[in-house]
Amino acid sequence: MRRDARLLIAGLLLTSLVAAPLSVPTRAAGAPVVVTIGRLFNDTMDTRLAAQRVSDALASVGYANNAYTSGRSAADAWLDGQRAAVLALFGHSNAGIFQTDEGPTDPEDEIVAAGTLGTVSLQTNTAGATDGALAAGASFGPAHWSFWKDYLPVGDVDDLLVAILAGCFTANPDTGFGDFLEVGRERGMDGVVGWTGLVFYPSGGCVDCNYSGNFFFDRFATYAQQGDAIATALAKAQADLLLKEGTAGGWNGWYIRGAAPSPADIRLAPASRGQPLNSKPFGIDPFQPLLLTVTASTPMTLDGVSLTDVQTAEGVFYRLDSGGRLLSLVAPSAATGISTLDESGALTRASAFASSQFGWIHPGELKLIAHGSASHFDGELRYSFIWRSMVADVLGPTMLEIDVDAHTGAIVFAAASDRKIPASFAVSQDQAVASARQVARGALVDAHRELWDRPIWTVRFERPGGLVPDVTEVVVDGASGAILRQRKT
Repeated sequence: MRRDARLLIAGLLLTSLVAAPLSVPTRAAGAPVVVTIGRLFNDTMDTRLAAQRVSDALASVGYANNAYTSGRSAADAWLDGQRAAVLALFGHSNAGIFQTDEGPTDPEDEIVAAGTLGTVSLQTNTAGATDGALAAGASFGPAHWSFWKDYLPVGDVDDLLVAILAGCFTANPDTGFGDFLEVGRERGMDGVVGWTGLVFYPSGGCVDCNYSGNFFFDRFATYAQQGDAIATALAKAQADLLLKEGTAGGWNGWYIRGAAPSPADIRLAPASRGQPLNSKPFGIDPFQPLLLTVTASTPMTLDGVSLTDVQTAEGVFYRLDSGGRLLSLVAPSAATGISTLDESGALTRASAFASSQFGWIHPGELKLIAHGSASHFDGELRYSFIWRSMVADVLGPTMLEIDVDAHTGAIVFAAASDRKIPASFAVSQDQAVASARQVARGALVDAHRELWDRPIWTVRFERPGGLVPDVTEVVVDGASGAILRQRKT
């Protein structure tokens, strides 16, 4: 998808004048339905694995699965919202809009948008019928678009348990396109998951496409299938991707809102439809494994490494390596109360936790490279801190992230990794950029080097002016100059 935004200005001004098709499918009396939509896009971004993996995982716990891995029209994707208990879109997006399929030309791409509430909708549907206010054939907005705001409140999507909008900026509002999270909530969706920034999927004709966003949803699907709450499954997947690639690729920017009392607590297993939910407990602090009640301790293997996953009655999950060392932790965070910590106080808590629980990576030798506040659902506030080792002026292979709940001071997220790799770069920045330019288009944004699973350069390009972000990252081997992988927004 790539288009000049000027082609749609007239349509954008009339965003809320476009209705979805009028035919309303009958809800099945049988198993709840999961609908996932992805595809191999024209720019080589490939989200098919994510769509298939989530669909298959939920089918195993009782959903009737419908995985559309060749795209889906906006009209059909709109109707899917009426029949599905879980609806998940994987692809190109921006604030208030999501591309569900490629069209013959860019203006004919299939787009589902949030829309704005409180206005009249007038447009013909695919069968040529209208909503009764216009003559047949009339159209007052972009063709190939459908709008969530045209769902009837309470009735149309009240059975929708979770909608996942797995693309760039889908958690953010837009004055013309609307706000997916807010429109979904007002129309009765129990939970809507979006992302606040750029996110990346595999691209470039990958053979093994289980990395970046596809890996994130492969892991999310595993945890959702096991019965984790949505927020817990997302946080665990975030930790797995961070420890695999050294970056969360924007997938740590998830945000949940919805009509349920506590949308972050929605569970997809066993299969169910939209319903009221109970609130979750606050975070656990201090983290003392021997004081927690273990409900499950499960040996598992990830990327060939033997690990043990531990779940506790207090809602805390943590993962140990084969030597019993803590690798990651996810704990419930508070959604209510007065913030008791500022960032400085949170850093003190995080540093103390690092010393007590992650001594094996020598946290006192690491450099704090990123910090700030974040939120994953309404009422939550956390402070996030990321440390890395340094080899001269290059980011090294040891990493630690810790998140602190501002309400309670509890540690609610942690992930640590320590790798032993050669530290030499034989490829210069100019050589890395030249290698990346062989497969990527656009203006060079930046190129930075780091040590992770090997010496690598990450080169970023951007093509401005489109309706959705068009950013490509190429990862180049710092020793040989070979292209290791590509990812796109």
